Amino acid sequence: MAFAVPAGAGREASRRRALLMPLGLVECVADITAGREVHTMRDVRALVPLHGIHAHPVKSAIALFVAELLGIVLREGPPDEALFAYIRYSVIELDGVVPSRVANFHLCFLYGLGRFLGIEPYTDNYREGMVFDMQDVGLRYYTYLYTMTYAMEAAGEAGIPFVVLDRPNPLGGTVITGPRILPSLHSFVGDYELPMRHGLTLGEAAGYYKEYAGLKVDLKVIRMENYTSRMMYPQTGLLWNIPSPALPAFENVLCYSGGCLFEACNISEGRGSMKPFLMYGAPFVDMDLVYHDLWEQRTGDNYVFRRRAFIPVSGKYAGEVCYGLEFHPLSPEEDFLPMALTLMKIICDRYPGQVTFRKEKEDQDTVHLKVLYGNHMAEEYLEGKTSLKELQRSWKEEGDAFSKSVQGLRLYS
Repeated sequence: MAFAVPAGAGREASRRRALLMPLGLVECVADITAGREVHTMRDVRALVPLHGIHAHPVKSAIALFVAELLGIVLREGPPDEALFAYIRYSVIELDGVVPSRVANFHLCFLYGLGRFLGIEPYTDNYREGMVFDMQDVGLRYYTYLYTMTYAMEAAGEAGIPFVVLDRPNPLGGTVITGPRILPSLHSFVGDYELPMRHGLTLGEAAGYYKEYAGLKVDLKVIRMENYTSRMMYPQTGLLWNIPSPALPAFENVLCYSGGCLFEACNISEGRGSMKPFLMYGAPFVDMDLVYHDLWEQRTGDNYVFRRRAFIPVSGKYAGEVCYGLEFHPLSPEEDFLPMALTLMKIICDRYPGQVTFRKEKEDQDTVHLKVLYGNHMAEEYLEGKTSLKELQRSWKEEGDAFSKSVQGLRLYS
């Protein structure tokens, strides 16, 4: 049923228009004429005064979406007091809720509306528990892993099952590299004595953590079919599923393995640009000199690189021109960590007074580089106290020990 409201002018017309905004709860007096599609509304008054919805852009957008939806899915029929009470309650909640907690209102509303439309979850075989289904990237400092382990702890404390819907490790399971993080450096970006590139799927990592922490939880992993640990993501045949904005493609993940260390200093890692973790630089860098130095010291031929100036739109040096290098991986098996450390040392050596490293908020005596790397040896390398070959030797030793420790937890050949 449609109504026409006299346009009019002045305060009364403005009041009517304000009351008839999307999701307005009103009582009205109208002339209903048989055979007409549009009826005349003579008067309208607020059933529930609203003050917050139309004063906030996000709430207004949600109100418009919900109003349009209700106009489509609801049909004329006999009065339904329960449905109206649900809509009335929901509108009042949207009007009063603080803006920071409004983002998922429409999803909660739709879930509740479903039972009035005959759409409800099938619960005959419902079983209490928690389900985890996220795409990881196979690197210790990527935080989805810790979201999972914290949820496992909560499930264990609550005495409910924890189910992991496993997904591929984009970097495969055969290359394990980087140091194992020291227990004393544990944080939300590194824990459980994991290597930097650990070679586990999240399902395997769940089993590792359960054993590592001695966690008492009913863990079940739904395994993938037709997957092997030798597969890199392109070999799975799946479309790339963007896990976060800074990793829009598989090649970004390849260089995130090691490139993340630049987040500890004032050299841009390309965040805020079109190629995060594929470009590195700063306004004070001479890209010709850095290019020449890296060409002389490059650690392999499976990455090509070129001079690149770029302007980040967010993050470090937003709106400023950064000068540096752009990388392109030629082989998914290649480890970018040696190249990343070599580049970082070159820039530190060239600009000793301009490169700075940030400290941990909780411990001002600890630089963030130590937390991301996993121990103090990256700092020693940058200071010239140890060599890249010594680092690589330690990675192999620690990687071999870790690989042996998880052999019985592997789910895929």
